[in-house]
Amino acid sequence: MSKSLPKEASVVVIGGGIIGCSTAYHLAKYGKRDVVLIERSKLTSGTTWHSAAMVRQLRSTVALTTLARYSVELYSSLGAETGLESGWKQCGSLSIATSQDRLEHIRRQATLANYFGIDAMEVSPDKVRELWPIAQLDDVVGGVWSPLDGRVNPTDTCAALIRGATAHGAQVFEDTRVTGFKTVNGRIAGVKTTAGDIDCEAVALCAGLWSRDLGSMLGIDLPLHACEHYAMITQAVPGMSPKMPILGDHDNNIYIREEVGGLLIGCFEPNAVPVGMERLPPDFSFDLLNEDWDHFEPVMQSALRRIPALESVGIRKLINGPESFTPDDRFMLGEVPQLKNFFVCCGMNSVGMASGGGVGRALAEWIVAGQPTMDLATVDVRRFSPFWNNLATLRDRAAESLSLHYAIGYPGRERQTSRNLRLSPFYDRQKAHGAHFEERNGWERPSWFSPPGRTVAPELTFARPQWFDCIRREHLAARESVALFDRTSLGKILIQGRDAESFLQRICATDIARDDRAIYALMLNDRGGIESDIVLLRLGQDSWLATTGTGQVVRDMDWMRRHIGENECVTLADVTSGYAVIGLIGPNSAELLSKISPDDLSEAAFAPFTQKRIDVAGSQARAIRMSYGGGPGFELYIPTEFALPVYDRLIEAGAELGLVESGTQALNCLRLEQGFCVWGHDIGPDDDPFSAGLGFLVSFNKPDDFVGRAAAEKTKAKPLEKRRMIVVAENPELLMLGNEPIFLDGKIIGRTTSAGYAHHAGLPVAQAYISLDDGKPQKMDGVTAEIEVATQRYPVKLQLKGPLLPA
Repeated sequence: MSKSLPKEASVVVIGGGIIGCSTAYHLAKYGKRDVVLIERSKLTSGTTWHSAAMVRQLRSTVALTTLARYSVELYSSLGAETGLESGWKQCGSLSIATSQDRLEHIRRQATLANYFGIDAMEVSPDKVRELWPIAQLDDVVGGVWSPLDGRVNPTDTCAALIRGATAHGAQVFEDTRVTGFKTVNGRIAGVKTTAGDIDCEAVALCAGLWSRDLGSMLGIDLPLHACEHYAMITQAVPGMSPKMPILGDHDNNIYIREEVGGLLIGCFEPNAVPVGMERLPPDFSFDLLNEDWDHFEPVMQSALRRIPALESVGIRKLINGPESFTPDDRFMLGEVPQLKNFFVCCGMNSVGMASGGGVGRALAEWIVAGQPTMDLATVDVRRFSPFWNNLATLRDRAAESLSLHYAIGYPGRERQTSRNLRLSPFYDRQKAHGAHFEERNGWERPSWFSPPGRTVAPELTFARPQWFDCIRREHLAARESVALFDRTSLGKILIQGRDAESFLQRICATDIARDDRAIYALMLNDRGGIESDIVLLRLGQDSWLATTGTGQVVRDMDWMRRHIGENECVTLADVTSGYAVIGLIGPNSAELLSKISPDDLSEAAFAPFTQKRIDVAGSQARAIRMSYGGGPGFELYIPTEFALPVYDRLIEAGAELGLVESGTQALNCLRLEQGFCVWGHDIGPDDDPFSAGLGFLVSFNKPDDFVGRAAAEKTKAKPLEKRRMIVVAENPELLMLGNEPIFLDGKIIGRTTSAGYAHHAGLPVAQAYISLDDGKPQKMDGVTAEIEVATQRYPVKLQLKGPLLPA
């Protein structure tokens, strides 16, 4: 290791675990010759050294799977490159099911794996016995075998990465603690350490458990919390072979793999224990937490039932090591919104080794390029609002993240901890009226309502749940009478200043110079991808309101802030809590609103897609004549303190018009029925507007330049390679959830991005990007293809428009 800390570096990487080592390695390979990695103790200390180090390629999202697949490529090639082996063993992995629902779950995983080209095959109980002959498998109903997965040695992997990094000029300093930071004009400028200060252009914070505390030195919110994470290592087990695949017995919350002739048995138990940092002494390094055999006992019993030979095998060690988890069980990666050139990757949720190669590359590319090189929105650190960094909120939610790590992916599953954090003014009314709530970015939102006189409980199932009929009732009300939706959780950004209009024209690809319109606008990145979609309302000469998704406020405000010119007079404010929003959808919506407003709401006086201020129920509201579910409707933006009386008056006046209070599930089905898209699912940073069918929102005739224009012009000039289309199933009972591959003539041509049920049409519906051979999406319109759901294929029709829209 290097001897004397230099006075400056291009990038300082903080943390010598798998993430820090991988980031330093990739930065050095990408040409950053003076990278410095500092580690508070020794390389791999903290969490990496006691990792089970399993590398399974299939993950829950496209981005996570891409990162894990690269990890396999990297780990298997490090030996040839650096002369040090990572310990890579391609033993494969085997997920078993002891219930039909678990079998459905892993079949869906196998279907997605095959879309990515990952070798995953469903196997019979007999094949499971062949692969794991020492296991007791009488309760197993099936499994999925992925022969190309494997494992590594965490210490050897980090050593190989560091050798590769130092060969390209990086330096490593162990036993060097961070004591503070230097900032200049909103940028990171240096790191203060026990070995001296070092100036730098950028910092990559990859300090695992310690990342939250280090971030707090700068006022940076990194919501992660440590939990106890258990694994037991046994002495040699007769019949055990290192070639046997990693066994995932997730119905019993355990995984099992070979370890020096014995077994390593780990768990994600349902009663996880959070670990406060006060439990870790300052010199915590290659240490463990106290053994708790009482806590591990249920896991031990599950392991004994699965592997009877354990009855006569000795135990070498019970590992109880701290591992950090986040509120949504996904790690945090990227540049923080509070400070330029300060990057993070932490909160790995026990997938550090599996994702380490990929995230190190992704973070290094972001630092070098100045922006992400792929869609990383699902792990972007900016997805979290600051309130998530509350310690009590974090403690409970992080423990639940560990406990649900192996949970079946049922539709409609909701977290139970850290609830009732953000409530709309209507929450108590909705609860009294039978609402079942979901949580999104802390907001409690009605998912559906039980009909009057009944209580419909949430049900975790892959079959049609009882609440299906609740959603149908709400959906049909929006098409046939009028439905009321609470849209308060929408993010709201106030944009003001003498240069607000020219600023918005520059960051939006859409022409926003229409004073009375509600403008649906796209913000593009330099690659021409859709960085966000927003609705803009002009409030005054130099004042605009932008609405965005519930979880996008921090990210969108950061994107806007970074594009404010040095001499521009523009201010941004998060005013999400300042307005409640009520959506009315349905043919009776105008008549209902007229009952509580004296304003002229005829289409002659209030045209579709326009907005104006109106009087409502003793207050004033900003009204928009449009609906997210398609068809006639309004959205009302009401100052929060005035909102509840408006809600009450609407409920009262709507009784004679067939008003139905409705939830997000029905709204999702309504927008799918119309073919409307959702950012983060159907569109995102890697999707261009033309492939998404949103090219009409790109205004090339604007006199001034806009972000992403050059890339958009190039994309428009080329034939389309793919097109977002509507997928309508012929089988009314089919449950599409998203991420299902689409086949035509036996070849994969696309993958669904979101799914639901078109209740008015009476058919399941989804959206998907469909590959085009000749750049002409019209040739695919009306084509019958196949969708694969849980390894079975079903006929579907591809359409350019939603099932309710004319061809």
